[in-house]
Amino acid sequence: MKPVLIAGGGIGGMTLAHALKKANIPVLVLEQAKQFRRVGGGIGLWGPSLKALKQLDLEEQLEGRGKYMSCAGYRNQSGKWLVRPDIMTPKRHTSCLCLPRGDLQDVLYENLDKEDILFNAKVLSYTDVIGEDITVQLADGREVAGSLLIGADGINSLVRQQLFPESKPQHCGYYYWQGVGNSSYVDNDTTSTVTPAFEAWGPGIRFGMVPLQHPQNFWFVCSDVEIPQEELTNAVRGFGTSTMNLVENTPMQEIFRSELRDVFMSS
Repeated sequence: MKPVLIAGGGIGGMTLAHALKKANIPVLVLEQAKQFRRVGGGIGLWGPSLKALKQLDLEEQLEGRGKYMSCAGYRNQSGKWLVRPDIMTPKRHTSCLCLPRGDLQDVLYENLDKEDILFNAKVLSYTDVIGEDITVQLADGREVAGSLLIGADGINSLVRQQLFPESKPQHCGYYYWQGVGNSSYVDNDTTSTVTPAFEAWGPGIRFGMVPLQHPQNFWFVCSDVEIPQEELTNAVRGFGTSTMNLVENTPMQEIFRSELRDVFMSS
């Protein structure tokens, strides 16, 4: 039996590979990077995601890598609470496990058989003939055959583009930065000994923070306008000194910028 081909070796692609192998279905992940690498800032895994990882025998390996969060709160730009967070003791599978995205990537990759993932394998196109195996053409001229092709290659998916030529990624109208800073966040507006996750809202800009394992904090900035990375600290000045320190104490090379887009299907 030819393997199921998965275009894209990110979190989605590797998780799907584990699920297929759990069902004894052969799989081959086609990843365009030359080797495995950790990418991104933080990620939150809610109960359904944790239960899925438990079914794949992966959840326990995430223990000690993050921190559980119940419900985030919301502040205005001056720091005043608009909606106070739920700071009750989080319960496993009913709250959110917040951890560095790279830690989840590590667990997914380390538990895959190395022959199940092919690096330097950027998918360019595929040939699908009824009654025959599907053939995938790679950027370096190689071809790979499989019983099925699943596109998990992100917003710029060439698999989706071939299947739905009218699909077009489009800008959502705002920009996004994220990072994980090693800096304590001092909260002067709560009696809790636990710093809760929150979002703060200002004119044309939002700031969010989620505590990870001490002293790490995941943070993000959303803005209606482009902001040069070196000016991010000044851009969040209105959210307070602790916010500025958190951004400033994040290494520049570990701050990730995204021009957020969604996929538009023309009629």
